[in-house]
Amino acid sequence: MTARCEAPVDYELTEHTADLGIAVTGRDWEDLLARCAVALADLQYDPTRVEKRMSRDVGLDRAEGDTLLVRWLNELIGCREVEDFLWREVEVEVSQTQVRARLHGEPFDASRHRVRSGLKAAPITSFESRRFRRDCWHGSCSMCEGDDDERTQADSVETAR
Repeated sequence: MTARCEAPVDYELTEHTADLGIAVTGRDWEDLLARCAVALADLQYDPTRVEKRMSRDVGLDRAEGDTLLVRWLNELIGCREVEDFLWREVEVEVSQTQVRARLHGEPFDASRHRVRSGLKAAPITSFESRRFRRDCWHGSCSMCEGDDDERTQADSVETAR
């Protein structure tokens, strides 16, 4: 089964000793991971301003079980921070051994996109995922922000020139 989710999505900011925490609910694992991806996008930038010009495939081995949510969020943070890819829509498929996803979006464009936060990691020690009933999964995770977003600083300097 494949879950598809597009911005905007409902999520809750939660208090945590880390910089930022979110809580998301989905119908199943696929839906939960797709909704977490769009919520993460919303924390980092405004996904409604992202055009679906291209796609990026993301895959994870599911062998580590409970750490899947944290590994998923960290993989997506890497897409944003390292590859400069922003997504608006996500399709997720979960099998016994893998998570496969397709992110629909475009590369970061300083003239159209504004960075909201520079998330650097979702710590492995601060997450929870559980099933409430057959059709309801809940996931929560904290994330650490960087001290400064280097791109915003560099873009500000470049714009001032």
